[in-house]
Amino acid sequence: MLIAFVPLESIAKLASAFQILVFILINIALVAFRRGTMEYEPTFESPLYPWMQGFGVIGGLVLLTQMGTIPLVGAVLITAGSVMWYLWYARDRVDREGAAMDAVRREVGKQAVDRTRDAVTPTEGYEALVAVPEDVAASHEGMLVDVAADLAVPQHGAVSVIRFDEVADQVPLEAATEQSPTDIEFEERADSLATDLDIPVRVGEVVSHDTRHALANYVEECDVDMLVMEQQPSRLRERVFDSDIEWALTHTDCDAVIVNNSETKRDEIETVTVLTDEGPHDPAKIAVADAVAAAHDAAIILEYGRDEPVSEEQRRTLADYHEEVAALCSVPVRTAFVRSDGGVNSVENDDTDILVVGTEGKSLADGADCPVLVVRPREETTPGWLGRALERWLL
Repeated sequence: MLIAFVPLESIAKLASAFQILVFILINIALVAFRRGTMEYEPTFESPLYPWMQGFGVIGGLVLLTQMGTIPLVGAVLITAGSVMWYLWYARDRVDREGAAMDAVRREVGKQAVDRTRDAVTPTEGYEALVAVPEDVAASHEGMLVDVAADLAVPQHGAVSVIRFDEVADQVPLEAATEQSPTDIEFEERADSLATDLDIPVRVGEVVSHDTRHALANYVEECDVDMLVMEQQPSRLRERVFDSDIEWALTHTDCDAVIVNNSETKRDEIETVTVLTDEGPHDPAKIAVADAVAAAHDAAIILEYGRDEPVSEEQRRTLADYHEEVAALCSVPVRTAFVRSDGGVNSVENDDTDILVVGTEGKSLADGADCPVLVVRPREETTPGWLGRALERWLL
């Protein structure tokens, strides 16, 4: 077909493009074998590794761009056709993974460990803000302050307990400066809680016409590192519009912890469970769990929930990843693979005293009979959408 309708010179260039593409893939495969964990004992080792292979890949790509449209399109079609053939036919008939997949998975795991190391490293001038709305139950304030204190202690930071009051637009803010009896009671309770803590605690109130914007402005002006709030019961207005917490998370750029089930706080905390079902554990979750566990001399359980079977290569990589993460924590760490579709899960038993999940995994904590800390990391510490998709696919 090509001989009948394509000039001979273009066919020759297409054949050359295919040879160059094979050369590029060979260089990539060599790097994958070197960086992967599969058994690989070559009789000859290429000198100047990996610079020689990098030059081969880049040089091959440059040559492809200089050979004209038909060879370049042909190389793209060959690659796309090979991928489609693998996905449609070969993938379900192969039980093993390639060396390149193993190498990429380990590199993704290494990057996740590096981000975790940065997350647990103390930050100078660390401040945790406990944002208390007017309608929060007095019995729940202690849990919020305790969580903030646990997070601030390893950072050698401070805690601010601020109550955000809202007045009608018709009321001048100058006229609302006088403290009400409930404000005085709040400050007395907060001061009483602060006496048992070994870190600086500042108690105050912010009066405004809009508590949402007042909170966002406070976080920005005071350079807050961690925002601690309580999950409020869902009301009709919040089902139709954004809740105050969702709005605050969208308009603040700091780490945040949303406390659920604060009324189920246990007298002794022995186990803090970190649960994920997609990709590696978020570094912010590890930092929160490590701080809370260290404050109570507790242990951490890293649970990895998957509905689909995990390959041996993936399980080995995850085990190495968990081992490296455990080395960064200051408390004993155990790991477990669980099924989120009916398998035995420590969320459902009495071993878990505090459960830590991410904002995307809140459903995993449904039905938990212990306090749940929902962690939202700041945007600058999370990978982009492509990085997150790669992590979920590989890990």
